[in-house]
Amino acid sequence: MQIILTVHFSASFHEIFLPGVDNRRFDAIIPAQIAGTPNEINLPMEVWNGEWFISSGKHVGLSLQKQDVERIPLSAALVLDAVYRPKHMSFTIVVSENYSGYTTFNKYALNGTITIGKRPNDHIQFPHRFVSETKGEHASIQMIGGRWSAVDNDSTNGTYLCGR
Repeated sequence: MQIILTVHFSASFHEIFLPGVDNRRFDAIIPAQIAGTPNEINLPMEVWNGEWFISSGKHVGLSLQKQDVERIPLSAALVLDAVYRPKHMSFTIVVSENYSGYTTFNKYALNGTITIGKRPNDHIQFPHRFVSETKGEHASIQMIGGRWSAVDNDSTNGTYLCGR
């Protein structure tokens, strides 16, 4: 199972696709400009015999259901609260399992408005749990003032570009 960590900050998010490696430790790195911190954030990770773990570290504290944890195995749908200790800044880590459509890349001819959502008639169909499905299209790409722009269509979770 390939695991994806989606790290949510107050004004941005960052996705980390964990590599297909085994029996090692490494830091998953969140760029400072995404985290809104002076320095990048390092999340201590390890994988042993195919099982992934995340740990609290010098700069990051983790908790599950308001209980501090030092080390916890990763599983799909796990949600962890975290704090970046130097700034006392809270963020959330959501664990997902990769699915085939998540890493599929397509090219689109931009002509008129391009709709993005979960519906069968959307130009770009994105079956992610944070993409709105009840209000119509989640977002669109439109020509505005001679430039292509991404437009959030009043979606519940907002629309992010490049993690912001």
